[in-house]
Amino acid sequence: MKRKLLFTIVALLCSISTWAGTDCTSKMSNAKANWTNASASYGGDGVGVERYNGDTTPFSTGDVLYQTITGLDNGYYEVSFYAWENYADHQTAAIDTGRVAQVFANSAVEGIYVAKNKGGRGWDAKNTYTLLAQVTDGSLKYGIKNTASGGNWAVCRAISLTYRGTSLEKNTNITSALANPSFENVYEYKNSSNTYTKYAGWTDETTGDKLDIFSSDALSGKDGTYFAERWWNNSTMDIHQTTTTLPAGFYRITAYAKAESGNDIKIYAKAGNGDDVTTSVGDAADYSVEVYLSSANTIKLGLKGSHVTQTHVAVDNFRLTYLGDPKAELTTLQGTIEANYLNNATYTNVGGSERTDLISANTWVAVSETAAAYEAAISSVQAAIDAFVAAKDNYDALAAINAKITAVGTLTYASSAKKPSTHEGTSSSDAATYATSLTTDLRAYVESNALAEGVVGAKNYTSYIKEPSCVATEAGGENSTYNSGNWTCYDVRANGGQGYTNAEGTTKGYYFDSNGKFWNQNVWGASLNQTVSGLPRGKYLLTVTSRSSGDFSYLRIIGNGIFQVVTNPYNVFGNGWDDTSVEFTVGAAGTATIEFAGNNGGGKYKWFSVDNFRLVRIGDLDAVTLDEGKTASIVAKTADVTLNRSIAADTWSTFVVPFDIDNTTLKDKFGEDVRVSQFSASDKTGVTFEEMDEPAITANTPVLVRVSEAKSSFTFDGVTI
Repeated sequence: MKRKLLFTIVALLCSISTWAGTDCTSKMSNAKANWTNASASYGGDGVGVERYNGDTTPFSTGDVLYQTITGLDNGYYEVSFYAWENYADHQTAAIDTGRVAQVFANSAVEGIYVAKNKGGRGWDAKNTYTLLAQVTDGSLKYGIKNTASGGNWAVCRAISLTYRGTSLEKNTNITSALANPSFENVYEYKNSSNTYTKYAGWTDETTGDKLDIFSSDALSGKDGTYFAERWWNNSTMDIHQTTTTLPAGFYRITAYAKAESGNDIKIYAKAGNGDDVTTSVGDAADYSVEVYLSSANTIKLGLKGSHVTQTHVAVDNFRLTYLGDPKAELTTLQGTIEANYLNNATYTNVGGSERTDLISANTWVAVSETAAAYEAAISSVQAAIDAFVAAKDNYDALAAINAKITAVGTLTYASSAKKPSTHEGTSSSDAATYATSLTTDLRAYVESNALAEGVVGAKNYTSYIKEPSCVATEAGGENSTYNSGNWTCYDVRANGGQGYTNAEGTTKGYYFDSNGKFWNQNVWGASLNQTVSGLPRGKYLLTVTSRSSGDFSYLRIIGNGIFQVVTNPYNVFGNGWDDTSVEFTVGAAGTATIEFAGNNGGGKYKWFSVDNFRLVRIGDLDAVTLDEGKTASIVAKTADVTLNRSIAADTWSTFVVPFDIDNTTLKDKFGEDVRVSQFSASDKTGVTFEEMDEPAITANTPVLVRVSEAKSSFTFDGVTI
C-alpha cells in the first residue's frame, strides 16, 4: 500500500507580500515527461507526478524526483509546489532519529521527515509550500532528494514560479526562509501501539522531554492551529534550526513565547560563527533579537534555557525580517565623501561648519551594532552631505564677491572708509548674509570713487550734464534713435529689462543702448555725445555705468585725447554692468565734450549699454613753473603756468613756450602794443622773420617778441602743455 507525506519547501529570501514579482508559472509543467525520475502521473495527466519503488525497495541517496527549468533571468525566484515522501514497514528508526529526505530548489534545501504508514492527503491550501531560490546560471532545478537511503514513494505537483528580482529589499519579511516557523507542518505516525505527532524543520537537543505540539488556545499569540509547548523538568533545553545561506545584512528574529518566572528561558540567534544574541522570555509576548551577517552566511535561531526547573514553556510564530545592510551602506556612503565632495573642485568654495561637519561625518560610526543605529548614522552623514551640497550656492556667491573685491582693489578717488574687506564664511547662512552685504558694500565703494568721496574738496558737477541718466519710460524700437534733445545720438535707443542695480538696491529701468541697425555689419556708427559748458577750470573725473560686448565700446573727451576702452571685468552692478572712468582737465574755456561710442569696425554682433553719467571736479590744475635759466622736463597736461622770462623794452627778444598763447591773452600779458615776428625764410646770408599783423604764439614755435615795457614774469591759467 502506498503512503505519502506532504511537506513545505521553505523560502530562502523574502516575503512575497512586499516584494513585487513577475509571474513565470508558464515555465513550469506537471506533465510526466518534464519531470526526471517520474514513474507516472498523479491525480490525472498534467495534475501531478509520482515516483513509486514498491513497498520494499527504498530510494537511494541523491535526487529522487525533480524538474529543471532553463532560460531564466538570473535573480531570486519564488517556487511553490506540493511534495510528499513516504515509506512502508522498513527503516522504522528513521522516523524518530533522523531525516533522510530534503526538498530543494537549487541551493535552497530543507530536511523533512519521511513518514511511515501515512495515508494520502488532497491538494488543499494547508499542503502548499514555498521556497525562494537564487538562479545564477539561468536554470532552476527543484524537487525532492534523499541524504540517505529511505522512502519508497514520492509525489510532486508544480504550483507557481515568480521572479522576485536580483536583490533583497530593505525591511522585508523573509519568514519564508525559516522552516515551519509556526509549527503548522505536523504529521502523525503510528507504531505498533501509539500514534505520535511530529513537527518538521526544527532540531530539539533538549535533555529529557522534548517539545510537543498542541492545538489549544493556551497561547493567545499563536499563528495558526498549533504551537510548541512543554512542562519542563530538565537541566538544559534547546530547540533550534539553521537557515540556508542568507545575504549580508542585519536580521531581526521575533517569536511569540512565554515562560514561567524563575527560569532562564531565551529566544536566541547566532549569525554564522558569531556569538549568541539572546533575549529573556517572561510573560506571553513577542520577543526579538537582532544579528548581523558581515557576508553571506547562515543564521541559527531558536529557544533555549539552562538549569531549568519545573516550568511551563510555549513558543510559536517565529518571524525573520531582513533589515538591509546599513552598515555596508554607511561605509559606501562615507567612501564617496572625499572624492565626490571634499576634494571635488565643484565644491571648492564650500567651507565653514558645513565642511567641518562633513569631514567629521567621514569618520562617524553607529552608536550600537543595530540596523536602526546604522540607519541613524546614515541619516546623519547624508544630512551632512546634503547640507554641504546645499551650501554651495551661498559659498560660491561669497567667493565671487570676494574675488570682485580683490580684483577691484584700491580705487584712487573712493572713500577708504567704504572699502570692503573679504570675508571667510563660517556657515552657509553666514556666507549668504555676507555675499549680499559685501555686494552692497562693493557697489557703494565703486560709487564713492565715481563721486570722488575720497578727495578733499571734490565737487559734484553732474548737474551740468543734461540728462545724465536716461529718462525714457519705454523702450525704443529695434532700429530707432533716441531723441530727447539733450544728447546727440547716432543709432542709440532707449532700452530696458537688464538694468544695473545700485548700492541702494534699486535697479534702473531704462538706459541708453545701441540699436540693431549695424548688428550684422562690420562697421558701426553707434554713439552719443554732448558738450558740457560752464565748468570752472580744473581736474575732472567722468564716470559712466556701462557694459558692452568685449572691449567694443569706449568713453572719451573729444578734443583733448582722453580715451578709455570699456571692458566691464567685474559685473559689480549685475547684468554685466560696471563703472568706467576717465580723468581730464578743463581749461579757461570751461567746456568738455563727452562721448560714449562703439569702436567703428569692431566686427559683427557688437553692442553696448550706458547710463548714469557722473562728473566731479577733483582739484585745481597743476601749477607749473618755467624758468629761463633752468632746464624743465615738460609733461603734457593742462596746468596753470608761471613763466620767469626777462624781456627788455624796445628790442626784439627770442621767445618759445610749450603752449599756445592767443592774441587776447598775448596783449593781456605783454601789453596792447606787443609785436611778434615769426620765421619766414633763410638763406646763406641769414634768417628772415616777418611781423604778424595779429600777433599770437603757437606752442613750441620760436618767435621774436618786442614790448614797450620790460617784463620778467608771466602767469597763464588753464593752458594745455
